[in-house]
Amino acid sequence: MRSSFSISVLYHAYVYLEFLILACTIYILAPCDVMYENQRLQEENESLRELLEKAYEFMKQFVIDGVNLLEKFLESVGKVMERLR
Repeated sequence: MRSSFSISVLYHAYVYLEFLILACTIYILAPCDVMYENQRLQEENESLRELLEKAYEFMKQFVIDGVNLLEKFLESVGKVMERLR
């Protein structure tokens, strides 16, 4: 009877240790995934910012009634934002 109790205790200790190792692995690796995703998003944001800046420069070239297209666009966006508030 005593040996089956020991085996049961050892089995539970083994399962507990496996769970602990898994939890530690997740705890260590999760920040790596988050850091990688954060870096990817920062690169994507920078790329989109550059693309937006190019679009702004392109819009500045066109003038309607003495106002360039970018100013007209930003003015209309401002009006929409006011209506949404």
